[in-house]
Amino acid sequence: MLSLIPLALNPERFAPFGAVVRLGAPLVVNEGFAQRRDARLELEGREPGARMCLSLFDVSVRPAPLLVRQLERHPWSAQVFLPVDGCRALVVVAGSTPDGGVDPVQLAAFIAGPEDGILYAPGVWHLGLSSLDRPARFHMAMWSGTRPDTELCDLPEPVQVEMAAAGVPK
Repeated sequence: MLSLIPLALNPERFAPFGAVVRLGAPLVVNEGFAQRRDARLELEGREPGARMCLSLFDVSVRPAPLLVRQLERHPWSAQVFLPVDGCRALVVVAGSTPDGGVDPVQLAAFIAGPEDGILYAPGVWHLGLSSLDRPARFHMAMWSGTRPDTELCDLPEPVQVEMAAAGVPK
């Protein structure tokens, strides 16, 4: 069985798959009753006429041992996840083979911090978002058009994510 040891997420390591999104410094707004923190996004869309879709995801903790059995991708749109209530998240990604399948050579795992947003580039294979600490909420944004934009791929064999080797307790 193939296994992965997740690395701490940083923009350089994650660049082949998309971008790490970090919020800017707080700005006091609304007559001092609120703080605003902006994240500038390059949310690529490949389908003319598509509209922006904003969703709220409630994410469960995956049980140990953590086995990756299926990945998904969105060929027509980038997809961004922004944490609402701060938790660490497991991010598993892979590039594509020439025929469009999951490239096991490019399989990588990362641990996102409580304030890290994740932006998947169009066509990047990824595991459904997984919280490491507790059930959590994330805002998700992507373009939505008329073409089907979610593809699933079952892996030929499960891949185990070695959380203890990454310093993450079970």
